[in-house]
Parts: sequence; C-alpha cells; structure tokens
Amino acid sequence: MKTRILITLSAMIFLSTALSAQNARTHYSMKAYIPIQFNAGNYQFGTSTRGHWNISGIELGFNIKKKRFEQEFILKTPTLNSTTYYKERNGSGNTGYYREDIINTGFGIRYQGAYEIWRSKQERVHVVSGLGLSFNSNFSKFVSYETGNGFIVAKFQFLVFSPYIYTSLNYAINAHWGMDFTLMYGPKAGIYSRVNNFYRNGTNQPESISWISDEMNRTISSRLGVSYTF
Repeated sequence: MKTRILITLSAMIFLSTALSAQNARTHYSMKAYIPIQFNAGNYQFGTSTRGHWNISGIELGFNIKKKRFEQEFILKTPTLNSTTYYKERNGSGNTGYYREDIINTGFGIRYQGAYEIWRSKQERVHVVSGLGLSFNSNFSKFVSYETGNGFIVAKFQFLVFSPYIYTSLNYAINAHWGMDFTLMYGPKAGIYSRVNNFYRNGTNQPESISWISDEMNRTISSRLGVSYTF
C-alpha cells in the first residue's frame, strides 16, 4: 500500500513538473512589420495632416517569449535617398543655375519588452503592453556642382533616441503563423548631432557637436505585420 502511494505521488510530481516545464517553454518568433508614423509634435487639431505622415520601409523583428513576458529586437531596413535642388549662380542675371544634392542614408533598431495582460480562452488572441527604445541614425552629404564637378560641402550625422510605450494585439492563425497590430506613443526624443563643413581650399571647419532633448517631439506610430513562431 505504501509502495502504491509513493508511486502515485511520484507520478503526480513528475506530471506536475513536466506540465510546468512545458508551460515555461520559451517561444521564438520572427516578425515582419510595415510601420506607419504620425508626428504630432507641431500638429494643430483640425489642420491638414500633410507632411506629418511617414512610412519608412519594413521592420524585421526577433521575439523571445517565456510565460507572459516577452522581449523583441527589431531591425529597420536601411534607407538611401537623394534630393536635388537648383541654385542660381551669383551674378548670373537669373540665367544660370547649378545643381546641389543632399544624399541621405538611414539605419534604425529597436528594443522592447512587454507583459501579456490578456489572452482569450482559446489562446488565439493575445494583448501585450510594455516599453521600448528606438535608435535611428541618419547620415547626410551636401554635394555642390557649382564648378561642374561634385564637391562635398558638408556632412551631417544625427543620432535619435526615442523611448516609447506600446500595446500590441496578436492573433494566432494557427500554431505557427499569426498577425500583429501594434500602437506606440513616444513623448519626446533625444538628438545627438554632428556637422562638418568643408571648403575648396582644402580646409574644414571643426565639427559642431550638440545634444538636443526635444520636449515637443510627440510621435504616434503603428505597425501591421505577420509573425512565424518556431
């Protein structure tokens, strides 16, 4: 009798341990997002929203979740674009112009952590909420063709740090595939900038370095994406 009781207790402990280990199993997911951003820092309600919207490529995320806690590393696709202006030559009598180009490259990453605050009975819908930090770097070159050949007039570098809060709704289509919708709000951003000016005589002005904390940088962002859980 004692042997049966010991065997039964041992089986119950083993089963309980196995279930706990299963529940605590770490889940890994790959995610792809399309981000949409609205800059509300200088927006006045009721006016046109033109110029406040921004869609910047695709974001790829790697999510690690254990029980109700999760963390995610997100990589933004690098960007490269160029804007061309035409400037009047001095003393040309409005008849001559030369070209100026501003070439921009960008790169960004995010790190965020969250806690699952609600799940449906069938566990197909999950809602998580947490905090994140966005880091974006932008490098720009100002190229002038005033003498016919391209000459770099200035180089700019901006590093932008943006803390934010977010809530994400996750819907599981099946055991592996799912859909995600995320809403984020960033109250302000810290900006580190460097500017270096160059002159045709071969000299250059020492770098101008500054740190700016913009209290009015209110940004509302959303992301719509798909996920695959291993």
